[in-house]
Amino acid sequence: MAIYLDANILHGWRTFTELDRVALAVVASQRKQLIFVPWLVALEAERQYRAGLEAIVRDLDELEAKVAQAFPGHEVSSQPWPHVDDHVDEWCRHLRVLAETLPRNGDDAIEALEREVGGISPALRKVDGKGRDTGGAGARDAAIWLAIKRDHCSRNEDGHFITADGHFLNQERNGLQSELHGELPVDAGAFRAYAGIADFLGLLGEQVAVRVELDDLAQRVPSVLSQALSVTTHIPRAILDDDENMDDWTFRTTVKQCTPTRVIDARLYEAGKRSVTVVNSEWNVTADCFLGRRPPEGTADVAGHLEEDVHLSGTVQLYLPSREQPNALPQFVSSRLATDTTLFVRGDGSAFSVRSTKNRKPR
Repeated sequence: MAIYLDANILHGWRTFTELDRVALAVVASQRKQLIFVPWLVALEAERQYRAGLEAIVRDLDELEAKVAQAFPGHEVSSQPWPHVDDHVDEWCRHLRVLAETLPRNGDDAIEALEREVGGISPALRKVDGKGRDTGGAGARDAAIWLAIKRDHCSRNEDGHFITADGHFLNQERNGLQSELHGELPVDAGAFRAYAGIADFLGLLGEQVAVRVELDDLAQRVPSVLSQALSVTTHIPRAILDDDENMDDWTFRTTVKQCTPTRVIDARLYEAGKRSVTVVNSEWNVTADCFLGRRPPEGTADVAGHLEEDVHLSGTVQLYLPSREQPNALPQFVSSRLATDTTLFVRGDGSAFSVRSTKNRKPR
């Protein structure tokens, strides 16, 4: 089964720690579903995220100029502005972790424009108050639909499309417009569109208010979190210099301690006797991490660098099954960790670490 996301769903996810995003990952994991975004959706969401950051930086520039004008003769001291490209790259990395991008297809552009000319759903023709044609719209929507339809038909399994765009939606037929539903082959898997992420997350159950205590996290989560962080790139990625590509490195991580410090947000979903709680929380982690350059294929491991007692802090996203499910363990979803330890690489390939007094941004 596959889940497809529209750009309007991604716009609200700036850190990918949002509970809707965590809950989506839970549904995908429980139902063994893949998550996809058409290439045009990924492009639009990235451009909108970049535009928002650039607008904020422009506001900072204008504010600095106003301060300098208001206090003549005084030097205006400010921190370096955030680097937009770095934050956009990090956002795109988190999107790639969440979802696979459906590749572009040149034929989609041609058919999408033809649909706009002909007013074929999800494209349409616009008219003025007197009913006169004033042009077309919706080629973008049409291109997105064509990419999703192609992938869905190739899988012969159930598909789920999450969107807030009314051009795709019709509540009378599983949420999908009748015209679009009629384009799907009869032997294709079932396909349903959902009017937003909240509609889709109803598959987890009814949303109920919940309070998660730190003691509960401290009892149930550390062993699971230690195991997950030991085999993923979250800790070595936080340690490596930003200019280093994690794909060029091999690592071994030993997590020594995990301690929750704050519950940021939590949400409970109930379905009958089963329930799941999604949690975003802050943690302190201590670990040893060995990092070495990945050797050429067929050769032995090369010497690397062991960094001991690395202290990390940041957010961890996970879900807790109900205590009435004794055999179900908490599940790690993702994390954004930062550390005061940074590993740099010299020109000769050797490495050295630097410990600062201030954590870097979470990665």
